[in-house]
Amino acid sequence: MKKFAALALAGCMAVSLAACGGSASTSTAASESTAPAESTSAAESAAESAAESVTEATQGGKVGVCIYKFDDAFMTTYRNALQEILEGKGYEVTIVDGNNDQAKQNEQINTFITQGVDALIINPVMTSAADQIISTVKGADVPTVLINREPTADQMSAYDKLVYVGCDAAQSGTFQGELILDTENKGDINGDGKVSYIMIQGDPENIDAQLRTEYSVKALTDAGVEVEQLDLQRGDWDRNKGQEICQNDLAKYGDQIEVVSATTMIWLSALCRLFRLPAAPSTRTSTSSVLTLWTLPRTKLPTAT
Repeated sequence: MKKFAALALAGCMAVSLAACGGSASTSTAASESTAPAESTSAAESAAESAAESVTEATQGGKVGVCIYKFDDAFMTTYRNALQEILEGKGYEVTIVDGNNDQAKQNEQINTFITQGVDALIINPVMTSAADQIISTVKGADVPTVLINREPTADQMSAYDKLVYVGCDAAQSGTFQGELILDTENKGDINGDGKVSYIMIQGDPENIDAQLRTEYSVKALTDAGVEVEQLDLQRGDWDRNKGQEICQNDLAKYGDQIEVVSATTMIWLSALCRLFRLPAAPSTRTSTSSVLTLWTLPRTKLPTAT
């Protein structure tokens, strides 16, 4: 099987919300109509890439798909698209829910192997489980596609029938920082010489989330911009948790917040409603993962309630 250190996804994009304003009713309509479309497009493109990797390794047969949890909007679109694409190519597809439990997912992988699947597509619950997963599929000689949790180069080299389908997370983070630099005031809304931000990170244990977080800030500091991190919290790619974090930070920091940075489209609608911001897609596109970025004009910050 052809190996990829990282397979770029044509549908991945960076989304900027640099121009923020408008009424609460306008922002709600804009955010609800824009976020799902962008997220769906990226998920479907990712699914197409994963399916292509399977077809390169097998000529039909059974495919077992392990998703870290079904209760994830992006992965729901992803798995539905993946099933439709593979079944359209004549594969028998079985998709299982890991319920965000790595031990359960390990059992599911072993069950698929026992059932004699011809290929596996695995969205690991935990990045740290990559070694065990790779060892298991290698021992069974099953072609495997890992998705959305990027293993290290050393881990990828351990098995020649292993593919990773994902995006360049470091590049994604860099683009997120560059979107701030592209704004008129480079994110320094109050003119105090620094950019004050809150960061909502998906899962700190996830290497993609780590890299996006690190490189989004690095892009600013490399450009000579002073930064101030007001808060960094994990949101676990959960819409309600993301909104709660922002609500609490808004109450605590108020108009000190100049940038809200989040590494997934899942929070877009909720956060736009919270901050009363219309979603304005950027023209910048790339082989980066889906990002959301807000710079908050001083006059538009709502009062915390």
